[in-house]
Amino acid sequence: MDVTAKYELIGLMAYPIRHSLSPEMQNKALEKAGLPYTYMAFEVDNTTFASAIEGL
Repeated sequence: MDVTAKYELIGLMAYPIRHSLSPEMQNKALEKAGLPYTYMAFEVDNTTFASAIEGL
């Protein structure tokens, strides 16, 4: 899937998250359904959570 400006972002912030298969599974389902979203996991721990939220 090519992610472009027409896609909206769905995200999950957690720690640890690198091991998660969720983005691959969710993106396949979203693509199959023809929905204009992309799902991403962001590794954010308690020391960076506040700045991550501010960055939204």
